[in-house]
Amino acid sequence: MFKRLKVVITVFLLIMSIVPLILFSSTFFFSVINYFTKNDEKNILEILTRNKKYLEVFVEMNIDDMRLLANSDDLKSYEIDEIKGVLERFLSTRDEYSKIKYIDKDGWFVEVDRSRSVYEKYLQLSQKERLLFEKGDFSTIISEDGINYVVFSSPYEDENRHGIVVGYIDLNRFDYIFKDLTLTGLGNIIIKDSSGNYLFKMDNNKKYDEDVKEEIKNTDFSMIVSINREDIRNVFLNDLFRKLTLYFFLTVVMAIVFAYIISEAINKYITRIIVSINTLTRIKSTDSLLDNIKEIETFKNKFNEIIEKLNKDKIDLSDKAYIDALTGLYNKRFLSEKLSERLKEVNENVYFMMADIDYFKKINDTYGHIVGDRVLKSLAEILKQNIREGDYAIRFGGEEFLIVFRNITKKEALNIAERLRVQVEKFVYREEKLNIKFTISIGVAKFKNGIEYTIDISDEALYSAKSLGRNRVVYKEV
Repeated sequence: MFKRLKVVITVFLLIMSIVPLILFSSTFFFSVINYFTKNDEKNILEILTRNKKYLEVFVEMNIDDMRLLANSDDLKSYEIDEIKGVLERFLSTRDEYSKIKYIDKDGWFVEVDRSRSVYEKYLQLSQKERLLFEKGDFSTIISEDGINYVVFSSPYEDENRHGIVVGYIDLNRFDYIFKDLTLTGLGNIIIKDSSGNYLFKMDNNKKYDEDVKEEIKNTDFSMIVSINREDIRNVFLNDLFRKLTLYFFLTVVMAIVFAYIISEAINKYITRIIVSINTLTRIKSTDSLLDNIKEIETFKNKFNEIIEKLNKDKIDLSDKAYIDALTGLYNKRFLSEKLSERLKEVNENVYFMMADIDYFKKINDTYGHIVGDRVLKSLAEILKQNIREGDYAIRFGGEEFLIVFRNITKKEALNIAERLRVQVEKFVYREEKLNIKFTISIGVAKFKNGIEYTIDISDEALYSAKSLGRNRVVYKEV
């Protein structure tokens, strides 16, 4: 029986390795040739559009920073110290900015950098600064003190005053956003402003037969892509042919050499698995080739764990249904199906804390939902570190979390809530160029008259914390 199985497995492996490879390689090769022959223009536009959108999103994010500053009531005050304070606080949280300016329509300006602050009046606005006044939400390149800056501006205006807020990023620190701009040495990408200043320039001293130009929204930048179609086609196809040929040859050789060895090992391992299943015993380790494969080792370990759990009658598959997939905390199903049952046996004091991330929508809108999910996971880790065995941390929904503490006093509950609030306020989520700070508001209530009633009371306390300015703890009597 097993000799016949070995022959079948060997033939099957050879067929599965060689035949699909031939079909795939030939089909893929001719499809690529056809694609590049018919869609050169489309490829050029896709490269340009992708990089243009990437730059426009980056510009809009920085202009939005200036909008937030321009809408600050303190920034529109007549007190110079208040204006400087607002600019200095912003600069302290954003490492990429070199300095910030607040420019009034009458020529007075406040400039804050990392070493000094200035309050003066211009003799005359530069051409670029007049352009910023005219455009409002805008980006361009400005040269000051021998340094080229990429600037982002937004207007501010009230009944008596009008002007702009301008953020400066050193052009030498700006290249990191272009690290992925490439045409594999077969073309140029140039981004420059209306005065001929280069924001980015890729130049390999070759002549190209086509230029495509696009304007960048809310800037005076233009993106120009130059490509030699014939070079791209020839280089790509030559490289593809060499790789496919080598890949095909090596795969065929390896399939023939190892098919027999693999089939032998598979047959032996199948025999061991059948014996273990029939006897409900562990799969024992041997010197088999398959024992050294990570996936097989993982399978063996998991199989042995299952056998041990079955033999000890300690399997509990239901717990997984009560865990939130993103945060690893309990979910609302646990809240509705399990928590009330567990609290029935509790005679000591129990307190509910409803916590919510302040302005979480802004984090999602600014950095995207993926980063938002990672911020939620970071908060969940902080909650896990601050609960004891027998307490419960539950993801109630979205950015809202419920924490249930048992056998504590009101004073202890409020101290824990305040400690959580302070830890979150001090925490900074870091990821590549991102440094995100956030806060939470917490509503606290003592458990009484059932879970739903206590949740309503703690939710009302949370709402009060939000109404009072956020980033605080509020207790509400049941």
